[in-house]
Amino acid sequence: MNWRALPLMHCHAFLEWFNGRIEQNNERAMLVANPDHYLISSPHAGAQEVIEVTDGAMLAAQFLMDYTDTAGVPIEEDPFYPVQTSG
Repeated sequence: MNWRALPLMHCHAFLEWFNGRIEQNNERAMLVANPDHYLISSPHAGAQEVIEVTDGAMLAAQFLMDYTDTAGVPIEEDPFYPVQTSG
């Protein structure tokens, strides 16, 4: 699904949609979301492997994200932003 085709939604609904695409390993939705993505795979719920070119770099970068493990995230939660995601 093209992100431009999504209806306007509240941030809670977007995060639910986003997490649903990860759980379903919906690579097409994630690849369409950003033309710099070469691969986005979800090996298990709450995690992603990403290969992308960032900021016009000449080489692609690979990284793994685990949205369920926030222990190493150095940014404290902010009550003014009730919906947050990180990994």
